[in-house]
Amino acid sequence: MEEQLVTFEVARLAKEKGCKLDLYSDDEWHYIDEEGDLFWCNHDPRSSYPNAERVVKCSQSLLQRWLREEHSLYVMLEETETLSLKSGIGFYYKIIKVKDREHLRLDYSMYFYKTYEEALEAGLKEGLRLI
Repeated sequence: MEEQLVTFEVARLAKEKGCKLDLYSDDEWHYIDEEGDLFWCNHDPRSSYPNAERVVKCSQSLLQRWLREEHSLYVMLEETETLSLKSGIGFYYKIIKVKDREHLRLDYSMYFYKTYEEALEAGLKEGLRLI
């Protein structure tokens, strides 16, 4: 079992929102080139690709914790029975803002996701948008 890493789209959004979490050391580079393609290398590629942009790459659980600790945004998942999925079971996210011990419901998904990880990814993305 491995940690689920966030997708490129969520990693880029996290960086834009000020997240500095990165699971990779300084000798591992995760970049976007001019065409928006993702690539990895073991050195700083900006001499060859001057417009390359380094993005964070972290696990879903680490980003979920960052949203909670830095922005008081709780991304929570719930399981539900649904007829819209073959398995009959789906997941959806809720986002709660905790401020001065008040719970403010900010958003929830109207879509049921097949897996816990898909629902968490969608919730993290929406949580980042709310910052």
